[in-house]
Amino acid sequence: LRGLIMSSVKRALFERVLSESHSGNDHWMQKNKIPTVTLDRNKAAQHAKTLRADRKGTRTVFGQLFSQIHGVSSAGARTDASLLRNSHRAWYTILAGERADDYGGPYRDVFNQACQELMSPALHLFIPCPNNVSNAGQNRGKWVLNPKA
Repeated sequence: LRGLIMSSVKRALFERVLSESHSGNDHWMQKNKIPTVTLDRNKAAQHAKTLRADRKGTRTVFGQLFSQIHGVSSAGARTDASLLRNSHRAWYTILAGERADDYGGPYRDVFNQACQELMSPALHLFIPCPNNVSNAGQNRGKWVLNPKA
């Protein structure tokens, strides 16, 4: 019963955050200087096929997103973190090689893909739990923080 209740609570919270982050107004984003990130999902897909970790953080969607939001922009200036605390949207998404206008869909897809990559061998931030590794006991599908990360 606990799993079902917690699941519905988490889902409701997740859907509320997604709905509040939707903004279909390009002019509003430009006027309020929302950071723009350009992500190459094809590069991420090709890297995922290698089954290797993205140690430099340049191939996965999570790594590309992190480096552009946290790192240095193409103009050489750091992204102002206060811009990420926006009630409508943290950034405007451009998907390289894809014809997509970001009216919420690409933004949500990027969130989804980045979260999936967190719990995968593509990043070394989380590792499978001991029960997963030994294929014994409960909670085999869980991941834990990597102490070496």
